[in-house]
Amino acid sequence: MNKLYLKGKECLGKDMSATQDSLGCVEALSAVFKLATGQELGENLSTIRLYNSLLADKRFQRIIEPELGSIILSPTNGKNTGHTGIISDNLKVMSNNSILDIWDEHLDMAIWKKRYASFPIVFFRYQFPAEPVILPKEPIPELPSIEQKKISILQKIIELYQQIISKLKK
Repeated sequence: MNKLYLKGKECLGKDMSATQDSLGCVEALSAVFKLATGQELGENLSTIRLYNSLLADKRFQRIIEPELGSIILSPTNGKNTGHTGIISDNLKVMSNNSILDIWDEHLDMAIWKKRYASFPIVFFRYQFPAEPVILPKEPIPELPSIEQKKISILQKIIELYQQIISKLKK
């Protein structure tokens, strides 16, 4: 299950925007993201700066359709204040509620599309890093030699993938 979605659900009813309250959607999203991933989102105040940051951040992939746990973002457009949140189940949106100053599911996609009709509506998927696979470096003596060869081949494949991933992160 998507960690960002799960952490967003855990935060429902809480004040996730410590300093901004009524305009704290980016700050609230950043706080939920930090709890879910242990990483900084990269922006805490501005929806337009968040949009530009997510476009440039290799941890995120822009997607066309909303997915459970994806970030939804309608960046500020001139004097019209934008909004951001996380897609929940049944196409609800978890976000900072500017009236109650809490993280909740007060919007769904239909309301979002109506409220932000003059804004771009974009979605980003966070690419959670894969858990590393650790195989023994030394052959295991009790295995038949064909099994040892399979492990050796798998170790080489994993090393190649790790090299590719480290180059992509740069």
